[in-house]
Amino acid sequence: MKEECLICNALLEYLEKDELMECAVCHKKENSKTRCMNGHYVCNECHTNGMEHSVQSIIRSGCFSHSN
Repeated sequence: MKEECLICNALLEYLEKDELMECAVCHKKENSKTRCMNGHYVCNECHTNGMEHSVQSIIRSGCFSHSN
């Protein structure tokens, strides 16, 4: 199974060191080594609380605009 961004479906990249990132869904800031190739980050809480379906619905509806 390919690991893809929940926001834009780009492949994920794994950094050597933690960086401060802002969740694209809830805007919480935390350190992580994982983001997509386009710079999107989704925190563990949003990722595990079923946000995948919500985010995909938003994208399909056309209501999401990229800030990066």
